[in-house]
This record gives sequence, structure tokens and C-alpha cells, in this order.
Amino acid sequence: MPITACANSFASLQDERHKADYEPHWTTNPLAAATQVDAAERAITELAAASESERRAFVLCLLFPERT
Repeated sequence: MPITACANSFASLQDERHKADYEPHWTTNPLAAATQVDAAERAITELAAASESERRAFVLCLLFPERT
């Protein structure tokens, strides 16, 4: 299911972004950065391939995360 792959990619990419923003000793290299860019591009493609109802559900989950 494309939306599931997209959601997993977004979560992973967000984790990496948080590391880059908030961990002072975090480093990367050009290959790792290019890999993350490729993952982001695939996530966008997967989102575009999802049905409208899947995209709506995904956005709602982003806006209103499950409470724990």
C-alpha cells in the first residue's frame, strides 16, 4: 500500500531531521544525505500514487495524532 510506505518514510525522515537540528554532535556524509533525498522523493511519489481517501486519512493522522 503506497500510503503506508509513504508514512513510514516521512516518520524516518522526520527522525533524521530532528537529529540534524537538535543533536550537536550529529554528522552525515554526502552519500547518506543523497540517500535521504532519494527517500523523500520516493515518499512524495508514493503519496501521489495513493488514493484520495488514503491521502485524506494520512493528513488527518498528521493533524490529529493518536493520543496515548
